[in-house]
Amino acid sequence: MPVEELYDLTLDGLLSQIYRPMNDLGQPIKRVIIFDQFEEVFILNQEHRDQVPAFFENWRLHSEKTRV
Repeated sequence: MPVEELYDLTLDGLLSQIYRPMNDLGQPIKRVIIFDQFEEVFILNQEHRDQVPAFFENWRLHSEKTRV
């Protein structure tokens, strides 16, 4: 996917596009997603500080939908 297409994606939109293998029962294998040092995105770049609540809300919606 070209980088330009990532700009308009939500977290849910991005994670929904990542291949997720199935187990023998046909259920998605659980995955772990690690955000390493991501707080710098919000702390060092103050112009995006207002997007923090939306980020966590989008993460909550995605995790409820996919049971990450």
